[in-house]
Amino acid sequence: LAGHDNLGRLAVALELSLTPFK
Repeated sequence: LAGHDNLGRLAVALELSLTPFK
């Protein structure tokens, strides 16, 4: 699938933004 890498990166970024990494 085209853009699979982009979707993966977006999902990771969203998880990181939702996860409090202190």
